[in-house]
Amino acid sequence: MWLWREFHRLISPRYYFAAAGLAIRLATGSASGLIQLAQPIRETHAPKSAGKNIPLSITPKDIVDFQQTYFEIFQLPVAYDLDVEQLSDSYLELQKRIHPDNYSSATDAEKRRSLQWATKVNEAFTTLKSPLKRAIYMLEHRGVSIAHNPELDPGFLMSQIELREELEEIGELFHQSKASENNAQGEDDEVALERLEKFKASIAEDLEALQTSFVDQFDDALEKAEATTYKMQFMNKLLVAADQLEEQMLDY
Repeated sequence: MWLWREFHRLISPRYYFAAAGLAIRLATGSASGLIQLAQPIRETHAPKSAGKNIPLSITPKDIVDFQQTYFEIFQLPVAYDLDVEQLSDSYLELQKRIHPDNYSSATDAEKRRSLQWATKVNEAFTTLKSPLKRAIYMLEHRGVSIAHNPELDPGFLMSQIELREELEEIGELFHQSKASENNAQGEDDEVALERLEKFKASIAEDLEALQTSFVDQFDDALEKAEATTYKMQFMNKLLVAADQLEEQMLDY
């Protein structure tokens, strides 16, 4: 019986690959062959705090493929109109798997690799979660580089100037109301805030329309999709400026 157990132990996958690695090392005169090809899988036990579904034997090479696209990382179809909830769920699951506690007994090389992987996962999530960054990423994967000073039609640029002026007027109205002694019970403040809310809602609607256009244009009209992305950049900056003004107004 003892001989029979010993026989099974020697032919198990763990010792088979270890023996294969030793043969490679002897043939090449180098120990590097053992790193990826034949090193027995080391069992590490993840702490409970890192997540209940963590495999007991996990190494960075089990989940890392730096050639994957951002969509592939989260197992999502390549589409602009993606499921943001599914993206968030996949991100949280990956976060559990790449938690540093899972690699407390790993080699230094594996720890570095897990850190690189965590960085890429975070970058992928941030990119795909943002409609603007997602559009830019998809264009770049189709060979379209986003220019810093794009050429846009004069009509759109003129509308941007007008919208900027409107936002400045709202800010001036608010600051004047604060400086005025006749601002009874903050009524002028409320007027400025209402105008700002309507302004933001209008910009959000325009952005949503541009995002819909991008979906329609990406497959068959790449140049139009590129122009739409530039417009999204302008509108997004305008919305950020409106948010900043709102924060100033609410801090008073």
